[in-house]
Amino acid sequence: MKLLITVSDQVWGGKHTYMYALISELRSLGHDVVIAAESNSAFSARVRQAGFVVKEVSSFSLSDNDQIGQLSGCVEGCDAVVMSGRRDFAAMEEIIPASVVSVLIRHSAFPLDDDVHTRRRIASLDLLIVTSEEQRFNQFEFLERAHPVPKICVLRSGLREPFFEALQLVDRHQARKELGIQDEKPLLLCVARLSWEKQIDSLFRSFAHVVSVRADVRLVLVGSGPEEPGLRKLADDLGVANQIEFLGHRDDVTTYLKAADIFVFTSGVAETGPLALKEAMAAGLPVVADAVGGISEFITHEHNGIFVSSEKERTGQILRVLEDSDLASFLAQEALKTARREFRFEGRVREFSRLLERCLLAKQSDGSLLRELAWDGVRVRKEDFGGYLFAPRTSHLMEIRGEIFDVVSDSVRVNDPTILSPVCNRTELLVSIHDMGALVRPGSETPDYFGSRL
Repeated sequence: MKLLITVSDQVWGGKHTYMYALISELRSLGHDVVIAAESNSAFSARVRQAGFVVKEVSSFSLSDNDQIGQLSGCVEGCDAVVMSGRRDFAAMEEIIPASVVSVLIRHSAFPLDDDVHTRRRIASLDLLIVTSEEQRFNQFEFLERAHPVPKICVLRSGLREPFFEALQLVDRHQARKELGIQDEKPLLLCVARLSWEKQIDSLFRSFAHVVSVRADVRLVLVGSGPEEPGLRKLADDLGVANQIEFLGHRDDVTTYLKAADIFVFTSGVAETGPLALKEAMAAGLPVVADAVGGISEFITHEHNGIFVSSEKERTGQILRVLEDSDLASFLAQEALKTARREFRFEGRVREFSRLLERCLLAKQSDGSLLRELAWDGVRVRKEDFGGYLFAPRTSHLMEIRGEIFDVVSDSVRVNDPTILSPVCNRTELLVSIHDMGALVRPGSETPDYFGSRL
């Protein structure tokens, strides 16, 4: 499939990490991915460096006719447009033809405008992707009363295999040595954008209380943002400036994760599934996190992490984990198990790819997508009424009647899905065959991935 992925905003944030992982995996599945991003943005530079085709626009402005013309040209020939931000969603509204699959991925904790026009735009989508169940309920509950109702799915953030491999290569002793940390000195780590919603000021106040009890503790802060000057002043006012190290933005955080003893996550908004928190769990760190948004969907209090709801509680729980090595070890082990079991992103992208294919099959009348698919070891059996199609990997069985079965049987016999083209006007049949796992993208389906929890 030819996919146009639109990504707005100049600075790099959690959405961009998520979208970069998504497009990388989609490309590995054989999709033709084109990126529309803002000129001179961090995302544009990163994906261009990775070899993606990038179409730059000034700002996804609805008032810029030249830009709208540029975007229209980008859409031409695409099978699907996947939007990821507030402004690119608004800019693409009048541009996407009815024949093209329209998808919106909402990663943000901040809801879209709650007005009739926005609700209608969302309801007109072919597919809406959210990143937590909490976000689905709190931001898009109104869709239960919409008509038509778009398909809505949860595609949680996750970690790719290269990240797990990179963690294995980092030596903890060497990582701490690079940071100037003695082995016996406890180190707290926070990875976050330095913006108001992350409440780093609250973390600093908790940290100051921790230091009043444990003067040997240090805090490393990885991230950049507009709040940095104020945070530096606050650290000085609290008397902990010498124990806090500002490292700025880092593309690779594995060294800091392996060097740390506790990961602390703070936020004042309904986070949908912060990747920094999942990376910390994958590194086997005990985590102390604010109980907000969809975080409770992957952290269980006192099992694979600790939830807090105030500065005082955060202080107490950090000290508790520092003093109780058995608790710290238990939390770390359970966090690591959770990460290895639930956070792998590749399977989720495979499911997303199948959702895109399903949407396109439902729209197409020429069956052009069939050229990209293959029969997945299916079996057919002729009967008087027509026959059966069986997919062994998924154990799904379909009854197909009349002459349609003969077309399907011929297609299976020579492993050529394009033979189904004469029945492409029967989109419900093709979608059903795809849904049962009989038609797949070659090399993209394995028993480990199919049916994985998004």
